[in-house]
Amino acid sequence: MMEIIEEKGIKIPNAILVSGITETEVDEEILDFVKQYGSITRIISIPDPTTESQKSLIVEYTSGLAVRNLQPLLPYVQQARDNPDVSYHVTALPNVYTQKMGKDVTLTYLKDLKTLATRSGEDFAGILKEMLSHISEAVDPTQNPELVVNEPHDATSAESVVHPMANLNLLTQPPVTTADAPIYSVPSKPVSVSPATPLLSACDLNPPEVQRVVVEHIVRTNDLVAHGSSPSRLRTFSGRTPRPPNEVDYETWRSGAELLFRDPTVSDFHRIRRICESLLPPAADVVRSADPMASPSDYIQLLDSAFATVEDGD
Repeated sequence: MMEIIEEKGIKIPNAILVSGITETEVDEEILDFVKQYGSITRIISIPDPTTESQKSLIVEYTSGLAVRNLQPLLPYVQQARDNPDVSYHVTALPNVYTQKMGKDVTLTYLKDLKTLATRSGEDFAGILKEMLSHISEAVDPTQNPELVVNEPHDATSAESVVHPMANLNLLTQPPVTTADAPIYSVPSKPVSVSPATPLLSACDLNPPEVQRVVVEHIVRTNDLVAHGSSPSRLRTFSGRTPRPPNEVDYETWRSGAELLFRDPTVSDFHRIRRICESLLPPAADVVRSADPMASPSDYIQLLDSAFATVEDGD
């Protein structure tokens, strides 16, 4: 997949990855879903690495705004209405690309460091800690950790020196080769003290990538909680005659939509999404022509004009 992204020159911030494609008419459901969020420049089919019977699609939007609107819902899973055995997974392509390329780059970097340690005869752990120190300086050039040298150990000094992440027991004090290396504060009980390397910074223990993943998880969790308190999904309506047994008539569907409109916890964006998800052709074709900036009420007016009961003088 990485080769196809480079070869096709795909704009990664504007793209999403849709897996589980069966290359049948059922796939139109997920395609209709992704088309709701913006204009699509191109769709590229690629083999799915998890299965031989299905494929994946890279959907590239004209603008990155479409991906940002989708981001709170991702990763998104949709089950096919007519085939319960088929489910689609939608993820943001930047996340997939960063994880894959970041892992490859990291493994290559560690392999090079191991080769360097073998050729130089130095300890690999020592080289790795030195490189982490350089990375920390590159992230924050003004950072200069202060170490306490031979000072009494008390509660006040400990609060000013101990690293915020020290309770994770991730910091060690391996010996260094320089004789004049600073020494950490010594407890009241006499113990042997060995030179120590500088403490790792918060960026080393909690890099920006991890912080971003945590924030996205919190946002998605809050969004799911809000969804859980909202009314259930609208029942399926197509407007076909005779009416299929698994669908409701328009009046019943309209009553469910009114309940959805009365719920203050549901945004207009999610109201439109639930309306579109509940519709099948020809009803879905009626709202397909709606303006991208249309409100949920505009969608209802279009459907009323096509399917609502009309009463005349007779």
